Amino acid sequence: MDSHLFTYTNYTTERNSNFYNIFSIKNKTCFNLMGKNKLNSKSISFFIYPLFFVALIPYSIFKLISNMKVKTYIVLFPGILEILLLKIFQPIFGYSIVYDMFTSFHLTLVEDRQLVKRGRFLEKIIVTLDKLFFTLPDKLIFETLEMKNYVETFLDKSKTNNLILTSYREFPDGFELTKSASVNNHKTVTFWGSFERMHGLDTILDSAIILGDAYQFILIGDGSYYENVKKRVSIEHITNVELTGYVANDFTKKNNLYKYIVNADICLGTFSNTKKNNLVIPGKVVEALLFEKPVITADTIYMRNNCNDSVYLVEPDSPQELSKAIEILANDRPQIESIITNSQKYYELNHTKDYFYKNLIKFLELN
Repeated sequence: MDSHLFTYTNYTTERNSNFYNIFSIKNKTCFNLMGKNKLNSKSISFFIYPLFFVALIPYSIFKLISNMKVKTYIVLFPGILEILLLKIFQPIFGYSIVYDMFTSFHLTLVEDRQLVKRGRFLEKIIVTLDKLFFTLPDKLIFETLEMKNYVETFLDKSKTNNLILTSYREFPDGFELTKSASVNNHKTVTFWGSFERMHGLDTILDSAIILGDAYQFILIGDGSYYENVKKRVSIEHITNVELTGYVANDFTKKNNLYKYIVNADICLGTFSNTKKNNLVIPGKVVEALLFEKPVITADTIYMRNNCNDSVYLVEPDSPQELSKAIEILANDRPQIESIITNSQKYYELNHTKDYFYKNLIKFLELN
């Protein structure tokens, strides 16, 4: 392979692991200096990342020399220092640089997580960084067309050499999917993932209150908003909500994420109306489709454009709409079957490992 994965950031995230898993050891130079994939958690990572990166510069140069035949280097988000280093040595080695612009820094830090206030000098620096890392690479990869259109419009820039490449999901080796259903009178509604305000967890809790004990809500995961959710469940005595905390996706363990998904009657996506949520397909939605489960999620731009008949869409931030949708699906098996059939067609076209690999390799081989 004439391409080489070069990243000193977190290659275990849902998006980055897609690239990491398809490259052999000899075709990647990867260190995880960024810890978790939360730009607003473990801030010490921002200090460790550049310090360790500087320490790795001699090793990086050695790798560039060792890989003289490499024609293309792929950098994963956020990849700030990696792109700068590769750009410096590009005239010497003559390779091209491909950057997976999963999202923009402004969209993440200002719009999404609101860690930087609008109008501040730091916001201008972030916009400058986005323009820089849009321009420096020779080719760009975006997860969705909606994200590409947003970034190009926001930055008032365009790039001819780009690829839309949605993320893939697959079962681990040895796992066999089995069918399951509610084992009692409750209908099980399951959410999993990072507990962040933007995922609409308050909307889910409000919906649980509306529906009552006929529906059992299982919320799996942790994150910066976990304590807020836990506090609400306790203070408001929301008896039909179970918080499991973090659960590993290791199916060999007795208590694992896959078991919860298999036993779910209905799976939940995200329910906020933030700009970023409108431009992506949540990983948990793709995972639910892999498990052939009916999904309810917010009616966002991406979902409306691509998955209108593959999931059940509801108005964002509306517990009333979510409650109605859960009741409808719980009592309408033909509609569930129709949604699952359509979702499998969509999944096969957009989220398999084979789709990801073939489209990436074809893109990398283009001049």
